[in-house]
Formats: sequence, structure tokens, C-alpha cells
Amino acid sequence: MFNMKRYKFIKDRTASPKEVFENLKNGGLKLLCFNQVTGLWSQVAWCGDNIIEVITIKDDKCYGEYFEHFPYHDLFQLKENTKFFKNKTWWLGYIED
Repeated sequence: MFNMKRYKFIKDRTASPKEVFENLKNGGLKLLCFNQVTGLWSQVAWCGDNIIEVITIKDDKCYGEYFEHFPYHDLFQLKENTKFFKNKTWWLGYIED
């Protein structure tokens, strides 16, 4: 049986916390997030009206896709919400299928 990966992760470079905030708050480049605890990759992108879209890949399948409110007004507020930075590495990049 021929086994081909469906999803490819296109990574440009790691993103600073400031770049993560600016792209999620104001639109811009898509981001990849690697969760060091779960080993999962997610693509996160701004959708407008303070909403972000999160697509998570597990075992080369779409594990989760949802929209989340993004109410943060500055980088300090975002850093206080540790779920965005604790045990995570952020990249400028996207998932290609």
C-alpha cells in the first residue's frame, strides 16, 4: 500500500510574541502553532470581527476546526493568557493540503 501524507506544514520562521499578536489581532499572515505537550500542530488565522480560526492536525487528519473569540487589545493581555504561549512554539506559516 502506498502511504502519502495529505498535509504539509510550510514554515517560514519562528514568530515573536509581538508578531503572533499582530497577526491574530489585525489580520495578516497565517500562523502555525506547535504544542510541545501534545505534539499537535495547528494553523491559526485571523477571520475578522475579533475571531480567529484554529485548524488542528493529528495523524495526518483534521483533528479539530473551530472559531474562537480573540478579545485581546494588546500584547500584554495576550501574554497574560498563557494558553497562547505556554509550551508552544509559533511559526509564520500555514498548512497545505
